[in-house]
Amino acid sequence: MSVFPAVRCPGGVLRAFAAWARGAAAFRLALELALTSARAAFFRDLLLEPLGLLLSVLTGVGLKLILDALSRDQGGWALGWALGWGASIGLMFLLQGSAARARMRLDESVRIALEARVTRVALDSDLGLLESPAFLDRLELLRQHKDRLGRGPGLLVLTVSLLLRFAVTVALLTVMNPLLLLLLLVAWIPAATAVHGARRAAEAERAVASRLRRARSLLEAATGRAGLSELQASGAGAWLEERYLCEVTGAGREIERARLRALALTLLGWTLFGLGFTAAVGWMVARAARGEATVGDVVLVVFLAALTWSQMINAVGAVSEVAALFKATDHLCWLEKQRRAGKPSGCGAPRRLRRGIRLQDVHFRYPGQEREVLAGLNLCLPAGSVVALVGENGAGKSTLAWLLLGLYQPTSGRVLADDVALLEMREGDWQSRCSVVLQDAARWELTLGEAVGVGHLRRLKEAGRLRAALASAGAAQLEAKHPQGLRQQLGRAWGGWEPSGGQWQKLALARGAMRDRPLLYVFDEPASALDLEAEALLNRRLVARARRCAREGAVTVLVTHRLCGASGADLIVLLHAGRAVEIGSHARLLAQGGRYAELFRLQRRAHGLEEQRDLETAEAEAK
Repeated sequence: MSVFPAVRCPGGVLRAFAAWARGAAAFRLALELALTSARAAFFRDLLLEPLGLLLSVLTGVGLKLILDALSRDQGGWALGWALGWGASIGLMFLLQGSAARARMRLDESVRIALEARVTRVALDSDLGLLESPAFLDRLELLRQHKDRLGRGPGLLVLTVSLLLRFAVTVALLTVMNPLLLLLLLVAWIPAATAVHGARRAAEAERAVASRLRRARSLLEAATGRAGLSELQASGAGAWLEERYLCEVTGAGREIERARLRALALTLLGWTLFGLGFTAAVGWMVARAARGEATVGDVVLVVFLAALTWSQMINAVGAVSEVAALFKATDHLCWLEKQRRAGKPSGCGAPRRLRRGIRLQDVHFRYPGQEREVLAGLNLCLPAGSVVALVGENGAGKSTLAWLLLGLYQPTSGRVLADDVALLEMREGDWQSRCSVVLQDAARWELTLGEAVGVGHLRRLKEAGRLRAALASAGAAQLEAKHPQGLRQQLGRAWGGWEPSGGQWQKLALARGAMRDRPLLYVFDEPASALDLEAEALLNRRLVARARRCAREGAVTVLVTHRLCGASGADLIVLLHAGRAVEIGSHARLLAQGGRYAELFRLQRRAHGLEEQRDLETAEAEAK
């Protein structure tokens, strides 16, 4: 779906209006990027580029004046015109060289600003959008064409310059003979065929975007540390390479066929223009032979015809670039529109939770999927409580946690904090009051202090707060074991220290402890990289932290598939096939003898724990 759907409407007026709207949006974006990232370079290029191109037209007038003066035996005038002509040539090269330097600086500054903007689109998008095939295809196309977007301000300057030179060329041709304006109509044919060819090529690129995205995904998986090790061990590298080449070459063939068709149209357009160019020059030579024009007139017309030809080359290139710019702008506007859709400007998050978090008939399915991951959930997580989400793999535990964080939006139903729907809060307000530790936590290869401090950027430079966070995660020794302390570089690829899997997990826990008085703690399988003893110690720390934060009404959610780690929670929610099948305390669920009790005993035996424990002991453990 295009941001400008009128493009597909029938009728020349609607198509013209839609094209105008797309062009206005593209050049408005280009102007915005130029003025915010490199204002001085933009205005310098805007001044120098048109002047340089204008002088290139006037050099033809100089040649006419020199030849006309010589034909009338006016040597002094011819010499004067020749000196002026030489000076204009030198000034033209000076202006164009200065404009080129300004353009390079402009393009570089805009490219950096655009990278930040594209990154912001991804960072500010809901997780549901980032898993939508349509959104990902658009994002892939934007990544492919962002260089063209980066050249947008320079293209804007070039368009103004070409229009100015075109206006001067039209004026000169009109003065020579109005019939010569027919040359401009013939010259427009290559531009028209180029526009059509660029449109067909863009449609082909859009059609194969998913194949290119799949190829890039395979390449990234294969070149990552974990993927590369597994491929070398399994010997599946050749197979993966074949899959990658199949996707890339298949997409490449489709694009190449579209480009060949576009090339055929362009060659036809240039052939017609060449015939018109030859006819115009022959006509002027015949007029000069009859004494109806001077030698200077003939030279000027040949010069203007050649200049028109070069202008059409520039125009064809500019038209192709403008068409690509329109397409890239369309992708960016569409992505930003999707990101802003549903983002309210309503109330803020509560200062503290008094009642808690509720889910009202919540259903959720991933974009493009028919199966519901969560179905009809009605839960109440009381303020100040510790809640454990348990269940088998694929039960919907992590999805529910992301809904509580506001990273996903329910397909239907509502998630409320103290009777205010998360969707009605200001963008990012609820997330700023949440703290999260994920199972697949990012491995930030920064300094030790930075890898912890990104959990709360406002306190990134506070060494005391960083050390307190490390201590709360049981990772204080990570600073003590390195002479550089918090400034220790992480990551072997940067010549630094490489933490183990468990140590990376502790750093993630420390990041989760950086936030000041959050209303919601979410720990999604935080002990996945730890052994049972370390997991038990971690769970005691998490529960103790939750008790300290209970006076603020904070809700702590622990997502785990190990039921022994959930026994200290106030409330346990057992999920199965997207539904909450059992809810209660550890002791209550054991006493019911249902699915939870069965899974608990199975896991105890699997981990070599005691097979028999009476209810009283279980109740004491839960307390």
